Amino acid sequence: MAGTGGVVVVTATAPVDATRLAETLRPYLDDSAVEVRVAPAVAPGDLRAELAGLRAAGVDLRALAAIQVSQAGARDLEIQLVDLVTNKTLVASVPSAAHEADRYRVLALKIQGLLRSAFYEAVTTSSATPAVERIVASPPSSEPRPHVFTWETAYALVAFPLDGFVLQGVLVRGTWSPRPWVGLGLGSRALIPAQRQHEELSISVSRVPASLTADLRFDGRRLGGAAGVVGELSVERVTVRSDTAPRRSHTLLVPAVGLEAEGRVRLARSAALFVRGSALAVLSADRYTVRGVPVLDPSRWQMGLDAGLSLGVW
Repeated sequence: MAGTGGVVVVTATAPVDATRLAETLRPYLDDSAVEVRVAPAVAPGDLRAELAGLRAAGVDLRALAAIQVSQAGARDLEIQLVDLVTNKTLVASVPSAAHEADRYRVLALKIQGLLRSAFYEAVTTSSATPAVERIVASPPSSEPRPHVFTWETAYALVAFPLDGFVLQGVLVRGTWSPRPWVGLGLGSRALIPAQRQHEELSISVSRVPASLTADLRFDGRRLGGAAGVVGELSVERVTVRSDTAPRRSHTLLVPAVGLEAEGRVRLARSAALFVRGSALAVLSADRYTVRGVPVLDPSRWQMGLDAGLSLGVW
């Protein structure tokens, strides 16, 4: 990318991670064809020495600008920007957001604004390269806004490990994210009934589960994940057929609670593949016996596996 655009060098000192900052900044500069590279942090010293070290790091990589972020007091972060196009230096501070994901987004948006401000002079004097012109032309509101609502469709598997029977089907689920790191979901599975045979009896088990979830989410440039709690309420129907007895059916509501975790691979801005696993404790369910012999026991533990596609729709 650097061959057709330019390079911006990023460094940082603890508690800011330079690699994480670069990953967050890249989407803000994608439209400018600018490559974001990470360099070692400049040794601490007085401001003049730090800026000289930052300039040297930028010159070494033939960068358009070199940026360092460091802690400034208990609640602020300081951004030092050395503009190697117009030989200007900018120093700014931003509040350190409480949540880590917000902190990096605020820093990336501020750095994008500082770059536009620093390079504006070069554009007005017609001395700017195409990469500099693209940075200045990029609107300051070009932050990639995370989707507030996502829709999932997936293959679903529900297993009861202590009994051994498995249900398979399709999951649909919608997730609302009031904050980028929080997901509140509502979903349901359409499961194919499972069949069992015991002597002359044919037993059919069907379930229609609906679930509520609350997850903590994290997203990188390509990979993401989530972990949280899930509550589920299922309508369970067990039907017994026999050639020598009337057909009998039993329907009840089965509550369960537990934990879930997922991993995601981003395919595009609005699409990702995901795999999610869950483990639930069944709070209330029946064990089924025939002449004192257990034939079906979904009453204790339930495991789930979903794999499919997630789409950001809003």
